[in-house]
Amino acid sequence: METNNFQSSSQIRKEGSVGPIIGSVIIILIIIMGGLYFLGSVIKKQQAEAEYRKQNQAQDISVIEKDLKDTDIESLDADLMSIEAELDAAI
Repeated sequence: METNNFQSSSQIRKEGSVGPIIGSVIIILIIIMGGLYFLGSVIKKQQAEAEYRKQNQAQDISVIEKDLKDTDIESLDADLMSIEAELDAAI
């Protein structure tokens, strides 16, 4: 009878040890996803800076005019309106 109780308690320990492993895997996956998100934001920032530098180096008038046409001014106005609405709501 005692060996039977010992075997059943060791089986419970084996089954119970899966939870911490799954928890550790989930935490590691969350850390990896956070790192990839951070890396992606850094890459986007570097690409935006490179595009900005490329636009600023233009000396030819036709290139400058093309940059002006490619710039989305409509979204700038919408952004300013949303900022103004947020400031009005805060007051």
